[in-house]
Amino acid sequence: MKAGSEEQARGIESVAKAVARMEQMTQQTAAGAKESQSASEALSAQSKGLWAAVDQLEMMVGADR
Repeated sequence: MKAGSEEQARGIESVAKAVARMEQMTQQTAAGAKESQSASEALSAQSKGLWAAVDQLEMMVGADR
């Protein structure tokens, strides 16, 4: 009976460790997603700035897009 309890305890410990690893991976994934969101927002802002510059250049040379 003692051996069965010890085996059960080891099984529970293994599950707890696996859950902790999954939680860590989830946190890392969330952090990566946040970084990607920030980078995407920065690129979007830069793109808008570049389009504004293109518009100004087109007005200077009288070009139509």
